[in-house]
Amino acid sequence: MIVVLLAAGYGKRLGCLDLPKPLIPLEGKPLLAHVLERVFSVNPNRVLVVTGHGHEKLEKFLRKCSVEIVRNPTPWRENGASLLCAQSLVRERFILAMSDHIVDPIFYRKASQCKGFGLCVDRTPALRCQQNDATRVWVEKDFVTKIGKDLSEWNALDTGVFALTPKIFDVLHELSTERSFTITQAIQRLIAQGHVVHALDLSGKFWADIDTPEDLREIESLL
Repeated sequence: MIVVLLAAGYGKRLGCLDLPKPLIPLEGKPLLAHVLERVFSVNPNRVLVVTGHGHEKLEKFLRKCSVEIVRNPTPWRENGASLLCAQSLVRERFILAMSDHIVDPIFYRKASQCKGFGLCVDRTPALRCQQNDATRVWVEKDFVTKIGKDLSEWNALDTGVFALTPKIFDVLHELSTERSFTITQAIQRLIAQGHVVHALDLSGKFWADIDTPEDLREIESLL
């Protein structure tokens, strides 16, 4: 099992000034430490972390961990650019996860069992930090058929954990010259090209997307 963690963003909504977002304290330790703790609990073969904004401080922290570091030289671009930076190091199926999403380790296990493309989804989100600015998903017969923040009709949310194959890098290259360059758009294009994206239903399992101070407070109260 290979896990790629994206940790290159700015975290502006959290008010990150001196620290990169993954190092924001949560219950006495960096946010990324909580994520890595859960990732390592499923015994991955390799963990790659894509850094970017504030990479000096972040990589100093990561050098204490058993991870491979890949740096995104354009962290101001959208998250598709960060994932594309890992292409040369990933030659097989892998799990994609976000450094600002804390999830039950079952999400990684479920994604590792998917043989093709998959997205862990939640049909019954209850927490504010799950629903605030979430990417919406339409699921039909256990397959993702639509995905996007602006969907008017949706029946699940994107939890930020994906099962992917190296084919995703071909799609990201296609998108790299366009104005917008996100993983969501890459999934949209895969679906448009006829690829199957499995909806890995983990409704009711714990997950949190931490984007704002309110999200952080909510998760602190739960942890």
